Parts: sequence; C-alpha cells; structure tokens
Amino acid sequence: MLKMKSLITILLLFSTSAFAQVMKQDANGLYIGTYNVYTFGKHGNTQVFNAAKVLSSGDFDLVALQEIMGNKGEESIGVLTKYLKDSFNLNYSSIVSSDLGQGLGGQERIAFLYKPEVLKPVAHQGKSFQIIEVPGDGRDFAFTRWEKGSFNFVLGSGHLFYGDSKQKDSTLARRKRELEQVYSFFKDPKKLFGDEDLIFVGDFNRAALVPDYKSISYDTTTFFIPNIEFFDPGLNKYPQVKKENIAGKNIPKNNPKCVSSTVAKGNTYVYDMIICSRSLLDNYGVQRAQGKFNTNFGVISYDMANGIGTIPDATKQMNQTKLKNAYSDHRPVWIRLAWN
Repeated sequence: MLKMKSLITILLLFSTSAFAQVMKQDANGLYIGTYNVYTFGKHGNTQVFNAAKVLSSGDFDLVALQEIMGNKGEESIGVLTKYLKDSFNLNYSSIVSSDLGQGLGGQERIAFLYKPEVLKPVAHQGKSFQIIEVPGDGRDFAFTRWEKGSFNFVLGSGHLFYGDSKQKDSTLARRKRELEQVYSFFKDPKKLFGDEDLIFVGDFNRAALVPDYKSISYDTTTFFIPNIEFFDPGLNKYPQVKKENIAGKNIPKNNPKCVSSTVAKGNTYVYDMIICSRSLLDNYGVQRAQGKFNTNFGVISYDMANGIGTIPDATKQMNQTKLKNAYSDHRPVWIRLAWN
C-alpha cells in the first residue's frame, strides 16, 4: 500500500517507431504489463528473440508472462533476459512458478520479469518463498508481492480456461467458477496476500465460442478494470465488451483494432485483462474510466503497421499460424501507476 497522500493515475505514453520504447521511465511511476507468449519455449530462440523485441517496446518495470511451457519454457526465460540485456540494454531478473496446470501440449508456468533497480520482490508474510501459488479449478494462479520505495502491492496472474460447448466439460460452469474465484481474491486481499493493493493480470479467454458466456458480468464493487471500463464506464451496455463499441474514443488513428489484445483478424472481444483493487481508487482518489485510450491503459499492437510498438517483421507475417509461432497470438496489455 502506498504510504503517502498521493494521486495514482493510469497514463499512456506511446510511439509507433520500430522497436521504439513506448513508455518513459520515471521515479514517480510504475509500468506493469501482461503478455501471453504462445507456448513459450516450444518454438526455438527465434520466438524468444521476438519476445524480447516486443517487450523492449514496452520497457515494463514488471511484466507477467503466461504460457511458459515447463522446464524448456523456464530455460527460455533465461535466454529472454539475456537477449533483453545484450540487444536492448534492458536489465531484468525473473521469478518463475512451478507447473500450474495443463496447457497446449504441456504444463504451463507463469514468469514475472522485473527491473531490480526499480522494484524488488518481497517474501510472503516473512516466509522464504516469493511466489504464492493458489489452486484453481483448472490451471492454478501465481501471486507475487512487490515493493518500490513506499509503494507495496501484490501482482497475481493466471491463464483461465478456453473451450466451447462441444467439449465434454461443462464449459460455461467451469469458466464461471474460474472468474468467480479471481473476483473473490479482491474481497479481502490483505487477508490472503498481506496487502490490500492487488493487481491481477492475465489471459481471461472471454471470447471462447460460448454465447452464454456473455451473461457473466463484472462486479466492480470490489475492483476496477481499466481496459474494460474504458469501453463502457457503467458496464451495463456490453457485458461481453466488443472493441467496435469504442470507435472514436481517442484510439490511435481511430482504429479500434489497436486495442484488441489478440492478433486474430476477426477478434471482437477482450481476452487479456488487468484488474485492480478498489483501494487504488478509494485511498487515492483515482477517477474511474476517464474514457480516453491515452489515459487508461495500453496495448502494444506490434503486428499492425500503424500500431503501437510496431515491429515491421511482424506486420509481414500475414499467416496467423506463422505469426503466433514466431511471436504470439496475443499482444501485451499494460497500465501505468503514477503518484505525484
């Protein structure tokens, strides 16, 4: 929890230059991101170097990476931090969870990359371990505690279930249970994790071919979601938020595709999300949903010619299968917390 009477705001700074850093670092801010890197560790060092290019555009202080595939994926995290240092002069350390559950072709882990000169991980409630793993209905969740000066907070991450109603499992019921569990973390995060300031990020798979999934609504009495509230501050009109609902709200070049968190051409839904505890609002007077793309959150649309953090090689990967194997089928999503 921030130990000062200060205002936390969510701010976006961006550049569309190739490999340009899309954010500026400063002493009074913190950049937090999330990126599902498609089956990371199964596609060789080309994908690892491409991930370094994408992350160098973000220049995050702290980023959670999903779909880290077992031991090979963890080894690739080590290669990734080396590429970031050697090729982009970005110094990162990493913390990687144990196996959290079955993914596409293997057990998945979650990795947290952070700049040790900016912030540091804090052991949980005086114990020696830095990752708190919470059992889930499908894949488990990973939580970490962090400190930057007088600002202490918890960052959790997860990869929620994807599937359609043709599968044997009761898809909608399972997905509802997972969402409800994530939302439950915000009811009393201090009791669970030792701090009331909780941020949860990851791949929520909200569009996975289940029409009834639209009925799952958000309870914002205990949390707020910058990149959802941006679409509709009241969250009443579009329970399943579509990117076409935001046309004209200060999107770069008025292109709503820039805010999609996946590279799929036909995607119209929000997959990757960032959820923040109400303490970040209530204690520091943050305005909800300022309604402008450049004051709430950011999406690094590296695969778009006019996107944020454009990578020319990625824009040439016209085949989606090639693109996701070379980079990912997702894009990084991020927020900036700042205090004055």
